[in-house]
Amino acid sequence: MVGPTMRSIALGIFIVATIAPLVMSARAETVDPNSSQVWTQCRSPADPGYVSTQNLAGCTALIESGQLSTLDRATAFEYRAMARSDLNQLEQALADFIQAKQLDSEILSRLHIVSTRSIEDTRHCDRYYPDEARKENLSGEAIVGYDVGKRGEVTNVHVLKSSGAPLIDQAALNCASHWRNTPGMIDGTPFVSPGVNSVVNFSVADPEAWARDCLHGGSPTETIVACYWLIRTGLKGASLAGAFNNIGGAYMKLGQFQAAIQYFDSAIKNNPDDVTALVNRGISNQRIGHFDLARKDLDKALSLKPDTVFAMVALEHRCWLLANEGQNLDAALADCNKSIEIEPKNAGSFAARAFVYYRMQKYEGAIADATSALALDPKSASSLYLRGLAQLKTGNKAGAASDIAEANALDPKVAQLYASYGSTP
Repeated sequence: MVGPTMRSIALGIFIVATIAPLVMSARAETVDPNSSQVWTQCRSPADPGYVSTQNLAGCTALIESGQLSTLDRATAFEYRAMARSDLNQLEQALADFIQAKQLDSEILSRLHIVSTRSIEDTRHCDRYYPDEARKENLSGEAIVGYDVGKRGEVTNVHVLKSSGAPLIDQAALNCASHWRNTPGMIDGTPFVSPGVNSVVNFSVADPEAWARDCLHGGSPTETIVACYWLIRTGLKGASLAGAFNNIGGAYMKLGQFQAAIQYFDSAIKNNPDDVTALVNRGISNQRIGHFDLARKDLDKALSLKPDTVFAMVALEHRCWLLANEGQNLDAALADCNKSIEIEPKNAGSFAARAFVYYRMQKYEGAIADATSALALDPKSASSLYLRGLAQLKTGNKAGAASDIAEANALDPKVAQLYASYGSTP
């Protein structure tokens, strides 16, 4: 959430820089991945106590321990990627996101293999796709059979049904031989699961699918991974700018605003009048407290697109910035009113106007607009916290306490955000 709302505008396809080889640190000491203490050093940035440098070291120790389940390993890579983003290690962060996605994409199928024991799931083993097959544009599916041991190890790997291409069959065997599974259990005791079947699918890369996933990825990680592959198609000009913008949007969703700004910088470098990137960079700068830079980008975006959805978002956030400055609250109110006029159902605009009224000491107006914002976005920690602050000013201590407690539960950093605006209970 950025001020009253958190939004990134995602238009067009987007792209990222090529990943440099990942340099691994020396192997960490042995760790116990089941220890709660260990996981306190490898956590989500949304958790209280998160420190990027500690997360980088803690997640690296877990990853290098060799003792994590597939799911935990994917989680550790994703959390380390976020830490690296915070530290501006963007290429290494992207490499970690890709590792997380490659692991996570196989988790569900692996976990359900041994529970059903008669499986025909589809496995994607792109990392084992041979260069010779790539050059020949070969695609195909091979069904492999194998046994799952008591420790989840895969043994007796063999081809049950050939793809028709020896290169594809061998790649399927190579991939399957590296799998680890959750062993079958009876009353907590693991047992050998023989005769498990899986389909290994190798398909030639589809740039249209990459573009689609870049634009409509189901999660920020999926978006980042798809965009990494899309870069290899050689986008240029406006398409390249749009690609950089969307990868920045993915980082915004992860709360990695400094990393997002790097990509918006690249988008604007390729297209100086990219209004989407200007608005998104303005929002990101606002979130990390670079208010002057945020105002500059929002002003330019409004000069380029004064009466569009871009204007609605830019006006909302400029309204918030002006309210925070406290020097021209009438101009702030005008921006919010214009934003609401363009889109009457935008929760962020009502939340921003609530902040203006709060600065004007019109607390009943602030409460009314915050309530309107919550009707449109009931899970807005920012609107709840602001309504709580306003209710304190009117003497409604019980209502204030309830709103502030709920806001803190939704976003532990919301109080810190408002404190940066000079607004505290």
